[in-house]
Amino acid sequence: MIIENQSRLGAGQLSALRAEGKSRRYGCDRSVEVFELAEGVYSIFSRSPGMGGDAWMHLVTGPERAVLIDTGFGIGDLRALTDKPYDVFNTHFHGDHTLGNVQFDRVFIHRYDLSPLADSMTPEGRRAFIPVEGDYYGPEDVPPFRPYGIVPVDAGFTFDLGGGETLELLHIPGHSAGCAGLLDRRRRILFSGD
Repeated sequence: MIIENQSRLGAGQLSALRAEGKSRRYGCDRSVEVFELAEGVYSIFSRSPGMGGDAWMHLVTGPERAVLIDTGFGIGDLRALTDKPYDVFNTHFHGDHTLGNVQFDRVFIHRYDLSPLADSMTPEGRRAFIPVEGDYYGPEDVPPFRPYGIVPVDAGFTFDLGGGETLELLHIPGHSAGCAGLLDRRRRILFSGD
């Protein structure tokens, strides 16, 4: 199974996912909806604040740790998704995948996208991408800018979730020079960017 992080799902497709009973409103945040795809695998849907496609993020949990794959538009309290310690991985540097990075102390990204991500880390750049008023969000939903650390990684890097479960980084350039995905061999799922 390949799961992409960007989608232009129509209302009918979202309704079908909801009808399957896989959807639940994330209790402490009205701005995201969570779909449990498999045991320990959650897809988090966030409507676009008025620009392009909607954002999908993914949380993969293991026995000891979790990994949040992308941080979307930065709307909503992504830190409260799990009480397990977890890492954050950006599939690439584009704002619709990284604007929520400000909620975390550090994020991992492929080495080739390190400079573009670092260059976009400015309050002005972020403010230009996120409108403070929209159909789904208001000013109270936008977390304030703050610096965070960026950890560059290469193909083959693994996130250890405990109990022998890992997510392995695969370099899949094209959409950006450092575009990458995470492979969950146990569940046979590849989490990709756009």
